Amino acid sequence: MFDVHRAVLTCQWCAADTLHEIRYLGRLLAGVRCTKCDTEISQADPGRYLGDLRHRLVTKPRRLLRRLVHDPGEFVRTQPVAALIKPLKMMRELAAVVQAVDARTSPMPVRGREAAGGQE
Repeated sequence: MFDVHRAVLTCQWCAADTLHEIRYLGRLLAGVRCTKCDTEISQADPGRYLGDLRHRLVTKPRRLLRRLVHDPGEFVRTQPVAALIKPLKMMRELAAVVQAVDARTSPMPVRGREAAGGQE
């Protein structure tokens, strides 16, 4: 699952300061898309993502312990639901990795109308 942010950036394709969607996968940049010309640049790197995922899994016990010590009541209230939801979140995140890698294998940059086979 992508975490999407929006910011005004200068597009390399249309050379205008426009709103861009910036997508993160976990803590890593997955891609940037210009909302004006629909150019998308993918930064998906499965190797970096898997390294980040490994780090998150290794540090999870420490983060859980920190939460338990900081606010035991909140930890007890939220942990059962979080434990049930986490596998679904991980499946969505892995599906987003596959989607990002598929987008990356297409010619760069991908423009909306060209990607759809339309004329300029």
